[in-house]
Amino acid sequence: SLTGLALSEDGNRLYYSNSTNGIVEIDVSTSAAKILRTFSLPAPKVGGAPFPCGLAIQGERLFVAANRSNQVFELNLTDGQVVRAINT
Repeated sequence: SLTGLALSEDGNRLYYSNSTNGIVEIDVSTSAAKILRTFSLPAPKVGGAPFPCGLAIQGERLFVAANRSNQVFELNLTDGQVVRAINT
């Protein structure tokens, strides 16, 4: 199940989160949309999947609300790595 969507500032990349642990980057710059890569988040301390739901983009950063972790993860879109976890 899809749980979040965000479009890059230039409109060429669409990011969506699913109900388990995935964030998917899609090239939507042409009519033949193509999956480019996926990102994973750290597992929550309570176990199970982090359940990423809300997404927001600022420049080369993707912010992801991880429901079961009670955290917001900041990802670097250049390399796909988690830069920091913000406790909520």
